[in-house]
Amino acid sequence: MRRLNGSLHASPCANTGSRKTAASPSAREEITAVDPVPLYLVPHTVTVEVKRFGGAISELHVTRGGRHMYGIAVVVRE
Repeated sequence: MRRLNGSLHASPCANTGSRKTAASPSAREEITAVDPVPLYLVPHTVTVEVKRFGGAISELHVTRGGRHMYGIAVVVRE
């Protein structure tokens, strides 16, 4: 952190875009599946999302919900 006009500001990271920091919400965008999917559809849904976003995916989260349903969240780089 450094001071700019008396306020603390995070220094930009070397691996992000134009003067963005890894902590800023604009450095990434999160896309989530609208409806939970059953366990047997998790591999298919993940495959569809990987084909859709390709190498832009930085994170993939699968969380268990109720009744054997799973939520899938895909985080892509801008």
